[in-house]
Amino acid sequence: MVVFYPLDTGKWVFAEVIGPSVIHFGPFESKKVVQELLSDMYPETPSVELSTQRAMLDDDAVSILGYAAARRAVVKEETGE
Repeated sequence: MVVFYPLDTGKWVFAEVIGPSVIHFGPFESKKVVQELLSDMYPETPSVELSTQRAMLDDDAVSILGYAAARRAVVKEETGE
């Protein structure tokens, strides 16, 4: 899974989450740059967008918030909400 999110500064970051491992990338100038990188680097990998964060998240926060956001998306899809 890939998690991406904006920072209060207007920059964007993303992180690849593979089990307990998290690899951070960024910050980047815009969401468009991040989306282009994700489509090139992770075309088959599910991604989730988080809300704006005050600072770059640590590994645990990325994993917890990313999996929670992914789970919410699945529940919405299953329930048709």
